[in-house]
Amino acid sequence: MKNPFKSIASWSSEAKAGLALSLGAVVIFTSAVVLSNNEGSSSIMSSNNLNTSTSNPTSNGNQTTSSNHVTSPTTPEVDVMLEEFIRPYEGNQTAKHFFYNAEDPIEKRKMSIIKVPGTQNYIKSLGVDYVNEKDETFNVVASLSGQVLEKMNDPMYGNIVVIEHKSGVKLYYASLENIKFNKGDEVKQGQVIATSGTSLYTSDFKSSLHFEILKDGKHINPETAYSNSVQEI
Repeated sequence: MKNPFKSIASWSSEAKAGLALSLGAVVIFTSAVVLSNNEGSSSIMSSNNLNTSTSNPTSNGNQTTSSNHVTSPTTPEVDVMLEEFIRPYEGNQTAKHFFYNAEDPIEKRKMSIIKVPGTQNYIKSLGVDYVNEKDETFNVVASLSGQVLEKMNDPMYGNIVVIEHKSGVKLYYASLENIKFNKGDEVKQGQVIATSGTSLYTSDFKSSLHFEILKDGKHINPETAYSNSVQEI
């Protein structure tokens, strides 16, 4: 086979220079193609690594790789000033003594005047007494959120818990047993604070809850407060 490079020696210096430039261009072009192909492979490998890390988070020493980060939704803070009064017990209980209202029918007013045990005196009820029709103990819950202002025992009303709402409204729960909170504790609306119990004031009942509401030092009828906000009563 004839050697194509044998006659190069007889070429002019200009022809040899042109050949050198052409070969140099070919080498540069070839190197660029190789480099470009290598960069493409590297990029795909990085993408594969990211995909692998996404589906299979791994831990390596102090470094943890994961792109599947899920942010838990935050629970919005409840504005206690917008709370509505709920009934201070679980289940279906019955009112036996009512809040005294001079405008109520005579039969209801009779159930709102209480004989003081051990005396011949009568008083007007400033709260409501709830009982279970089957004489069963029931859970007492916080009608509003607030802080336990007092936890005490009274000769007439038995065990008492007073909870003050942020608005200044005070809720009195009496005739209690198994009190679950102490003075200074924060209580959320609906939390069980005690169970129904006995007291001298409610000695006619086996187990009961005496409940009162005070706003600005004035007693409020609990039966008219339920489902209303503290601003509405």
